[in-house]
Amino acid sequence: MSAQYSECGGIFTGMISAKNGHEILDAVGHEFQTALIDSVDQARIDLGDFQDFRPAWFPTFTQRFISSFIHERVWAELVRRIDASPESTIIDDEPVREIGWMNSFKLRVKRHRAGTSSLHSPPKGRNVGMSRLFLSMGLR
Repeated sequence: MSAQYSECGGIFTGMISAKNGHEILDAVGHEFQTALIDSVDQARIDLGDFQDFRPAWFPTFTQRFISSFIHERVWAELVRRIDASPESTIIDDEPVREIGWMNSFKLRVKRHRAGTSSLHSPPKGRNVGMSRLFLSMGLR
């Protein structure tokens, strides 16, 4: 493994995190970056549409439910946007959801707080909304 990577950067054994996030962005390329950004944007729209559909339901939802909804929408949009690419291999077989990209990367989209593990139980009183999405990746 290259010295530029930390061996314990991902959420699963063997995953890496680049010391410089631009290394990863450069490595996955413009096509994937655009698909991810557009997927997050669409998930934000979908969340608003869901809230508009049944506004009385929204105050009763837990952060975990909303996080799951956001994750599902980002995943669905990302798969839709990259599925036809010859660079992608998609595994969507619960509990495993992975994207193989360019025969070099295994990507998982997770919602995290910066500098911590996956966000599962946010603090009470936190505003509902989109949090940071990070890519966890490993070399194939």
